[in-house]
Amino acid sequence: MRADPSLLVEAAQVGPPPIDRPTLSTPLEAPMAKKKKDARHSIILECTEQREAGVAGISRYVTQKNKKNTPKRIELRKYNPYLRRVTLHREIK
Repeated sequence: MRADPSLLVEAAQVGPPPIDRPTLSTPLEAPMAKKKKDARHSIILECTEQREAGVAGISRYVTQKNKKNTPKRIELRKYNPYLRRVTLHREIK
């Protein structure tokens, strides 16, 4: 005995109708506010005494500075482990 096809109920007809929602491939694709230009930039400080001696690049520090507040190059006294003392470190490009 075969069942009458008019009596068969498809799964799509059972329950409430599907809600039409926009699909996003990732949640980060939603519209976002524009980012402001970042005033902080990473800079490298290098020992000036070693650079003059011809052994550049051994003592370097990475830090950040705000270009709006300090547009000129930074000079800080930092520890140089190669010379084992505090020396002047200058910002390099």
